[in-house]
Amino acid sequence: MIKIFKRISMFLAFGFLLTLTYSCEDVELSAITPTISQKVSALSVALNGDDAVLTWTNPSNASSIVVAHTNGVANIESAATTFSYGIIDVNKDYTFTVKTKDAEGNLSLGETVSLRREGPEAVRNFKAEQDVRDVILTWDLIESGLQSIKLQINDDVVDLPGNATSYTISDIAEGNYTFKINNFNTANVISPSRIIEFLVSFDIRKIAFLGAAAENTQAAWNASNGGDFTVDDDETAATWFPNIAGPLTEVTYHSFTDVANGDVDLSVYQAIWIQYDGGWWGDRVAQFPKNGANCIIGEGPADGPPCSDLADNLINNVKTYYEAGGNILVSNYAVFILDDIGVVDGNGVPNQAWGGIGYEDWATGGAWGGSWTADTSSPYFAGVSSSTGGCIGTNFETLAAGTLKKNRVAQYNMNFGPWEAATLDEARSNFEAAVGGDILWGNCEGNEVWGVEWPSNGTTGTVVCAIGGTWDWEVGGAPNGNNMKIITKNILSHLADLGLAN
Repeated sequence: MIKIFKRISMFLAFGFLLTLTYSCEDVELSAITPTISQKVSALSVALNGDDAVLTWTNPSNASSIVVAHTNGVANIESAATTFSYGIIDVNKDYTFTVKTKDAEGNLSLGETVSLRREGPEAVRNFKAEQDVRDVILTWDLIESGLQSIKLQINDDVVDLPGNATSYTISDIAEGNYTFKINNFNTANVISPSRIIEFLVSFDIRKIAFLGAAAENTQAAWNASNGGDFTVDDDETAATWFPNIAGPLTEVTYHSFTDVANGDVDLSVYQAIWIQYDGGWWGDRVAQFPKNGANCIIGEGPADGPPCSDLADNLINNVKTYYEAGGNILVSNYAVFILDDIGVVDGNGVPNQAWGGIGYEDWATGGAWGGSWTADTSSPYFAGVSSSTGGCIGTNFETLAAGTLKKNRVAQYNMNFGPWEAATLDEARSNFEAAVGGDILWGNCEGNEVWGVEWPSNGTTGTVVCAIGGTWDWEVGGAPNGNNMKIITKNILSHLADLGLAN
C-alpha cells in the first residue's frame, strides 16, 4: 500500500512539471548566455625569424587570454589577438593552446596548434669572455658542411666561414653588447639564433709619479738640479715611468709644487709614486721634503717661508690622500716623508743615510743587488730574475757590473736603533713590531733593510718603500738589468689593484 502511494505521488509531480513547462512556450531559449567563456577562432601559428607567432580571433566576451605552451603558461591581461614565443629550435615539436577568460574569470575550452621548424642546428656553448680590452667569442658546431656563419655585434654583422668556432673583438669600447650568431646550411636556410647580452667594462689603474721637476721634460729636470744635489736619478725614473702604461693602466706626472699648491686631485689615483734621490752629504739627506739648505720643492729662495710652506702643503695633501685609503710607493730619500704623513712615528724612518752627488769609482766593477726575504710568491717579486745561495733570502741583481753607482743610501740598519737585539732574527722581528711594517728585502746579510710594506690599517692605504744604495736609477748610460724596473712596476700595479678593489 505504501509503495503504490509513493508511485502515484511521483507521477502527479512529474505531470505538474510538464504542464508548467508547456505553458511557458513563449520564452526564447536561444537568448540564454552560457556560463563558460567562448573559445577563440581562426587560430594559426607561423615562424617569424626565431619566434613562433600565434594569431586568432576573440569572441565578444573575451577579457583576457591564457596561452599554454611547451615550456609553461603565459597569462595575458588583455583581449590580445597575437602572441610571440621564441626561440624556436629545429627538430622539435612545439604545441600552443589558447583559451579565453571572460570578465568573471570563466575559462573557455582551448584551441590548439603545433609547429615544427626545419633547418640547421644552432651552435652550442656560445660564450663571451673579456680579456683586457678584447672580447673573445667561442662556440661549438653541431653540424659540419655549413655554408656560412653570421655573427651580429649590436648593429654590425660579421660574415664567417662555416667552420669558424671563435671570433675576437679587439680593443672594444666599454658598454652593453648583444652578440647574436646564426648558421646557414648549403640550402641557405638559417639556424635558430643564439644570443648573449654582455657588459664590457674596464677597471683602469690610475697611477701618478710625483717628482721635483715642474714637468717631465729634460729641460725641466735640468732646471731642478742644485749646487750640491742632482736629480738625474729622478729624471731617469720619471722618463721610464710611462713604460708601465698599458691598456688598463694610465700614468700621469705631477710636480711636488703642483701637489703642494692644491692643483692636483690625488684622490683620482689608486697609487702614487713619490721619488726623490737628490743626494747631499750630512744629515740633510734625511730632511725630505724639508731641507734647511735647499728648496727642493718649486722655484724660490734657497731658504725661507715660501719653500717651507710648500713642503708643509705637500705633506698635508699626501697625508690626506694616505688617510683616505691612497696607496703609496716612496723611494730613496722620499722615504723620510713617512713620519710626516703618519705611516710611522719619528723612530720609524731609516736610521742610516748618506749620499753625495757623484759616482763612486770603487763601486763600478761589481754587480749590486738585494736579498728577497719575503715570500717569493709575493706579487712584488713576480718575474724577477733571481738566484739562491750565500744569503738569508733569494738574491736578485739591481745594478749590473760596470754600471756607475752613487752609493746614495737611506736604509734601516738592524745593528743599532730601537730594534737592536742580541740576534739578527730578534732585531728584524723587533723592527717589524716597532714600525708596523713587513720586511720585503735587504742586503745579503740581512742587517740592512731596503724594502718594507706597511699594510692598510683601517681607512689608510698601503705603503711600500724601496730604498738603499742598490736602488739607483741613473747608472751612467751603462747596460743594466731589469729587476729594479720589474719590482717597481709590480709594486705600483699591485698598489693600484688594491685601490680598485676598495
